[in-house]
Amino acid sequence: MEDREKQRKEREEQRKRAEAEAEKKKLAAAEAEADAGEGGEDATDDVQFSDYQPLKLRGGLAHPDPVVENASLSAVRPPDLGGDVLANLDASIIAQGKLSALQLESVAYARQRFDMRLESGARCGFFIGDGAGMGKGRQLAGIIAQHWNEGVERHLWVSVSNDLKFDAERDLRDLGCAHIPVIPLNKCDYGTLKEKKGVIFCTYSALIAARKGKKPQRRLDQILAWCGRASFGGCLLFDESHKAKNLFGGSGGGKPTKVGQAVMELQTSLPDARVVYCSATGASEPRHLGYMDRLGLWGGDACPFASFRSFLTEVDKRGVGMMELVAMHLKQRGALVCRALSFKNCTFELMDGIMNVHVEKVYDRAAELWDVLKRVMEEMLRAGELADPFAVSEEDLAEGKKARRGHGMLWRYFWGAHQRFFKDLCVASKVPAVIDVAKSALADGKCVVIGLQSTGEARTKDAIEEYGDVMDDFVSAPRATLDRFVRKVFACPD
Repeated sequence: MEDREKQRKEREEQRKRAEAEAEKKKLAAAEAEADAGEGGEDATDDVQFSDYQPLKLRGGLAHPDPVVENASLSAVRPPDLGGDVLANLDASIIAQGKLSALQLESVAYARQRFDMRLESGARCGFFIGDGAGMGKGRQLAGIIAQHWNEGVERHLWVSVSNDLKFDAERDLRDLGCAHIPVIPLNKCDYGTLKEKKGVIFCTYSALIAARKGKKPQRRLDQILAWCGRASFGGCLLFDESHKAKNLFGGSGGGKPTKVGQAVMELQTSLPDARVVYCSATGASEPRHLGYMDRLGLWGGDACPFASFRSFLTEVDKRGVGMMELVAMHLKQRGALVCRALSFKNCTFELMDGIMNVHVEKVYDRAAELWDVLKRVMEEMLRAGELADPFAVSEEDLAEGKKARRGHGMLWRYFWGAHQRFFKDLCVASKVPAVIDVAKSALADGKCVVIGLQSTGEARTKDAIEEYGDVMDDFVSAPRATLDRFVRKVFACPD
C-alpha cells in the first residue's frame, strides 16, 4: 500500500517537472521570437513606407501633396489598365487636375473591376482604403461622374451622417457635375420615390429605419424598389464602410448587427450594382471584412477561401502578417488602393489658453439657461401642462405606461439637444484662434486643412430655407439647436 502511494507521488513529481520544463522551453521560444522581431513596440515603430506614384496610369496631374504606401504593398505591382477605362470621363477633369493622378487611378481600377464577375454572377467590387486627406469623397464622385456619362443615371451613396450630403454635392460640383441631383432620403416621405434619376444619399441608420402603423415599410425596401432590384446597374457606394463591420461577431459566430445585415441585403438584392467600399479603417481586423462580399476573397472555387468563416479562421490563426498578404493579393488583382499622405517632416502643437473671459461668460450663461429649461420642464410635467411631442400611439398601452414612455423620449431629446448645443458652442469658441493660425499659415505660403467632426451645415441649410433672405448675420449652430428644441418641446408658434 505504501509502495503504491510512493510510486504515485513520484509520478506526480515527474509530471510537474515535465510541465515546468515545457513551460520554460515555451518561454524561451517566445523570447527568441521577440528578439528576432525586435520586440512588439519596435516592430510597430519599424513599419516602413515608400513614396507612391501610379505605376500603370498614364496622364493626370500629380497629387498636390507627397503620398506614401506601406512598404509591403509597394512591393506588389497592380495589373495593367485597359486603354479605355477613363474614356467616358470628361477630359477637363483630367486636364485641369480636378482629380489628381492618384485619384484618377482609383476611378480607373474601379471601372476595370466592374467589368469582371464573381462565380455567383455578381459584379466585382472595389475597395478604397486611402487614409485621411486623400479625397475619398472626390474619388467616389469621379466614379459616379464617369458612369453618368455612360448613361447609368441611378446611384446610391451611403454614409454616416446626413450632413455629408452637402460634401457629396460639393465633390460632384467641383468635378463640373452640378447637373447630377443628390437626393437626401431623410427629406423624402415613405412610399414610392418620385425622382427618376440621380444619387440617393442616405445614412447607415436609414438602412435599418422603418415606418410602423397600418402601412409598415422599411427604408431598405423603399431604396430597393427605386433601384429596381436585380436590374440595377448603378454605383452602390459605401462611404465610411466600417460602419457595417460587425456583420459577424467573435470568430465568425456571434450575433450580426442590423446595419451589417442591411448592407449585405443591399448587395445580395442588387447583384449587378457597382459596389465600392470606402474606409480608412475598414480592414483593421479580419472579422471586420465580412460585409465585403464583392472583393472575391471567398465564396467560389476560384476564390482563396470557401466562405468568410474559413477566411476568418485562417487569417486569425496567422495574425497581422496574413492581413498584409490579403491586402497584397487585393492590390495585385486591382481590387484595392491604400495610400496615405506623408507625415515626413511634420510637427504638431497643442494650443492652450484660447478661451477668453467673454467666452467663459457665454458658457456660464448658457449653462444657467439649460438649467432653467430643465427645471421648467420638470415643473410643467408634474403639473401636466407640457404636451408630449413623443406621444406613443399604441392602443393597448395603459395611459400611465404611455406617459412614462413619452417622458423618457422627452428627456432623451433634451439631453441630446443639450449635448449638441455645448459641442457646437465649444467649436464656436475656438474659431477666432483657428482664424489667426490659418491667416499666419497662409501668409507663410502654406495650405490650410481644418478638420471638423460636425459643421452644422444641415441646420444652416434649414435656417436658410425657413428665413430666406431675411437673415443679416451668420447662422449660429448652438442657437439653431436651442431654437429647434424650444419650438418642438414647448409647441411655440412659428
